Amino acid sequence: MLLDTGGNAGAQTSITIIRGLATGDVKPKNVFKVVKVELSAALLMGLVVGAVAFGRAFLLQKDFMLSIVVGLTMLLIALLAIVTGITLPLLSKKVGLDPAVLAGPITTSVVDVVGLIIYFKIAQFFIPALRF
Repeated sequence: MLLDTGGNAGAQTSITIIRGLATGDVKPKNVFKVVKVELSAALLMGLVVGAVAFGRAFLLQKDFMLSIVVGLTMLLIALLAIVTGITLPLLSKKVGLDPAVLAGPITTSVVDVVGLIIYFKIAQFFIPALRF
């Protein structure tokens, strides 16, 4: 659930940015405006999916700390995914690579790897038995 949501969010964002680059809607002069809009959407989506993940984990496990870990991880993975989905197409275009070919697989890989690290670090912080 955690990684799939991140991958989907990152892929959708990168598609939106790539389409904007292809149509000319995303240009160097308005890139900060586009990033601001996407980050606002990322924060809202992250809060919503984080709250839903918290609720689901609490209903299924009845463990408050585990629910905090899952909810906070979902929020951070959603934010990471969308930031990655924004950044990779813009960077690949800047260095002369095709964003459509590069952004999808790298976004998914980055979000999966970093998402797991985020999950385990948050779990270590909130669940003392996991500290070593």
